[in-house]
Amino acid sequence: MLPHHRHDGFSVRNFTNVNYYYKLGYDIDYIFITENPDLDFSEQKIIFPEINFIKINPETCELKNTLIGKVVYWLGFPSTIFLNLLFNYRKPLNEFVKKKSVQYPDSIFHFEAIDTAVCVYGTTSLNTIWSNHDYVSERFKKRQKILNGSYIGFRKMIKNYVHYLKLKRVENLVAESISLIITVSETETKKYNKRWPNNKIQLIPISWHDEKIVEKNKSLNSEKILNLLHIGRIDGFLGYQSLKYILVKIFPRLNSEILSKVDLTVIGSESDSDKVIEIKKIASKFSNIRFEGFVDDIRKYYHESDLQLVAPTVATGSRTKIIESLVYGLPVLSTSEAADGLIGLKNKENIFLAETPKKFLNHLKHIIENPSILKSIRKNGRDTYDALYSQNSGKNKLKELIQNTFGEK
Repeated sequence: MLPHHRHDGFSVRNFTNVNYYYKLGYDIDYIFITENPDLDFSEQKIIFPEINFIKINPETCELKNTLIGKVVYWLGFPSTIFLNLLFNYRKPLNEFVKKKSVQYPDSIFHFEAIDTAVCVYGTTSLNTIWSNHDYVSERFKKRQKILNGSYIGFRKMIKNYVHYLKLKRVENLVAESISLIITVSETETKKYNKRWPNNKIQLIPISWHDEKIVEKNKSLNSEKILNLLHIGRIDGFLGYQSLKYILVKIFPRLNSEILSKVDLTVIGSESDSDKVIEIKKIASKFSNIRFEGFVDDIRKYYHESDLQLVAPTVATGSRTKIIESLVYGLPVLSTSEAADGLIGLKNKENIFLAETPKKFLNHLKHIIENPSILKSIRKNGRDTYDALYSQNSGKNKLKELIQNTFGEK
């Protein structure tokens, strides 16, 4: 995944970390694994002109789809072959890292997500950082629970459980090989410290590339329409469940008088999938919802909106949307799950948090009837971003961690 400042949470985190190193004055080689010979980095080079972008081809393990490979997968041993079977770019990336470590022995090797951090296993005496955006094994378990619903066949259940155990093993192999683990979530930091008490694990929140607050000219009062915003690909894992939560569990419980005081704008890529068709069919029951699809300039919608709704009930990636809202000064009403692990958030002070549909509904009703309360939420949210999430704060935290872990760099 290329670093990008306004795509999914992973690419935003990737962008955040590259930006920190860039601002700290490091010479950066950015490694991208791809089979696409025509891929260029022109968009990234506009922002990071001095970074050296390098492409590496993936390499499928020769034992994949063989009897030996299947036995190794089920046993999870030998570990090197096991990892090569699961990740088809581990071997070429491992070879690249070894060569670079000989050429530049004091280098820092920073890996975005577990998919690349697996290459560290089997190496020694390297300065390595695993940037962990999601708790991989636990996220897999949560996703399967949503995707499979209440019923799941026995074979599928066993297959999912085996895969879950394999992910746990991969995490353990990486953790025992890495120098420093950085996370975006306070919750995951605590869980990792409990799981790997001998590792160095620290939290560095995601920052935003554009830290200019979106100005608001609208004066909110109970006589005017409240503009609600929802962001996320409609048939994506998070966007779909969030919209369905809003359209099935929240909007039908608002009476016509209250509904007449709100408009909901939905931003996000659309397709012809069953999920999109289902969401639009449900939304057709309401006259105050408009779908804008994918948009290039999202600041316009932050300027026009009064409140963002973030409503997944099983989520990790939604945290990125909340941080974007904090920096742009748009108040957020979120399920507690979607905001899990974000530091500094306090219900009804800098965000609205709801553990249940009933509490979500009550928050929304209160805001619609008393929109002036959003003014303080907007200010406090931005103050929270400046204090805990800003580029300067994150850059300094990374610098301190590098010095404490590897010495002066």
